[in-house]
Amino acid sequence: MPSPGPYIAFAYGYGEGGTRQIAVEVEFAPGYSAITGIKFWPNQETPGFVSRMDPWAIEDVIEFQSTDLPRDLIENGATVTTKAFLKAVQEVLDRVGFVYVPPFAGSGDGDGPLPPSASTPPPAVSTPPTSVSTPPPAVSTPAPPPPARFYAGTHMGVSNNTYSHTQDGKDDGYTEGPIIVEITTTEHEITDMRLVASNDGSDYTGLFFGRQGQSRRDQIMRQGNTNGVEHIADATYSTRAIIEAIGNAIAAARR
Repeated sequence: MPSPGPYIAFAYGYGEGGTRQIAVEVEFAPGYSAITGIKFWPNQETPGFVSRMDPWAIEDVIEFQSTDLPRDLIENGATVTTKAFLKAVQEVLDRVGFVYVPPFAGSGDGDGPLPPSASTPPPAVSTPPTSVSTPPPAVSTPAPPPPARFYAGTHMGVSNNTYSHTQDGKDDGYTEGPIIVEITTTEHEITDMRLVASNDGSDYTGLFFGRQGQSRRDQIMRQGNTNGVEHIADATYSTRAIIEAIGNAIAAARR
C-alpha cells in the first residue's frame, strides 16, 4: 500500500513587486481514501492576502475533499493567493490519483442492499475416512525475505527552520521559508536524496549536496536514518536543517 504522504507541491501567489512562491503539504488517510490534513507555507507571500484565505480555504478543501469549492474566489480579496493555493493542492491530488468516494450510508428504507434471503442449508455429506499412509518427507522451506522497511517511491521532508541561514547573511539561524528535500526509496533502502526548495544560500546547501557532503549522504543511505550524522563545520546551521528535513522524509517513507 502506498504511503499516505505528506506530498508537497508549489505554486505562485502575489507578493510586493511580483509573484512569490508558496508551498502546500497534503496528508492522506491510508490508501488515499480521504484528505486528512493540509499545511500552507506562504514564504514571501503578502501576509494580508494570506490572512484572507487561510484558514477557510484549508478547512473547505478538507470538508469537501476537493478543490472545487462552492465559494466565490473573486470576492474574498485574495484571488491570486487563493487560486495559487488551490492549484498546488490539485497538483498533489492529480499526482496520487485522488478521487474521493463518500462512504455508503443506507437509511434502511430500501436505500441499501437487501440482506441475503434465508434458506435451509443442504444436508451434511459424510466423508469416508481416508486411508492411513506414510506422510511424504518434509521439504525444507527457504527463509522468508526480510520485512520491508520503506514504502517504495519518492518522499518529501521539511525542516522546521530552527537552524538555517538567511540569504541576507545574518547569522541568526532563521530563514523565512522551509528547506524541503526529497528522498527516493525501495522497500529496503534509500537510493537517492536531493534538495527540492530553499530560501537558504546555495553556498551553504551546496556543501551538503556536493562532494563535501558525500560521506554524510552515504552514511544516511547505509543506515536508513540520520542517527549520528554530523553537520558540516562551514555550514553548521544549514546542514543541521537539511539533516532534519531528510529525517522527516525518512519518517514519511517508513512502514
